[in-house]
Amino acid sequence: MHHETYLLLMADFMQAAPSAWPHIAAVNNYILAGKLYKALKSAKVLIAYESELIANVTQSGRKST
Repeated sequence: MHHETYLLLMADFMQAAPSAWPHIAAVNNYILAGKLYKALKSAKVLIAYESELIANVTQSGRKST
């Protein structure tokens, strides 16, 4: 059940931000290897990357108005 939800969320995220693939792949690989703590640490890096993307889009939107 959790795997299904996770995969759906990651697919949605990949559509929105394909450049995040290396971060998502790292999280996936750690999950598949059963290294959940490392997966969480990688997810933290992914969240920081997502925040960067959002900040860039927000700043771009402000510049064009």
